[in-house]
Amino acid sequence: MNEQTIICGKCDSEIGSDSDYCPECGALFVNDVFCRRHKNDLASGVCVICGEPYCSGCLNSVNNIYLCHAHEEIEIFQGHAKIASGDNIYCRYLIGLLTENDFHPFLYNLMSSAHTPISLAGQSFNIFDVRGNNVNELKVMVPFDEFNEALKFLEELEESGEIDG
Repeated sequence: MNEQTIICGKCDSEIGSDSDYCPECGALFVNDVFCRRHKNDLASGVCVICGEPYCSGCLNSVNNIYLCHAHEEIEIFQGHAKIASGDNIYCRYLIGLLTENDFHPFLYNLMSSAHTPISLAGQSFNIFDVRGNNVNELKVMVPFDEFNEALKFLEELEESGEIDG
């Protein structure tokens, strides 16, 4: 069965032709959708994390992707949102738990070397720990549409004591 697709005019992603919005960037494809918070205002997009429509006053565009105010601080990367971070063992443990429960996580690894400075507030810095070793930042990422369920799943594991938060 071949599903017909369209190309999003905002981000050029290929999506199903029956979609009301682009799950990759939050662009709306239908008219007369109203803001979740301001019921009389037309929505200008959909938060890719919660899937709710919002007006321009309730949405922020982060890297050309719509996020509502509740989700604007979540780190995003190529259709995925950060759900956790930690050391290698902890992140791989979480990935195993998430995968076993039908989520689709991946491990984002930003390896920084002492020779690769980062820029922060106009200043350049090299990142390394107190021993002078390179910093290896690990993040567990899940697809946008799995974020809320995966977060709830991990919170339940924390409450039960199966994982540390």
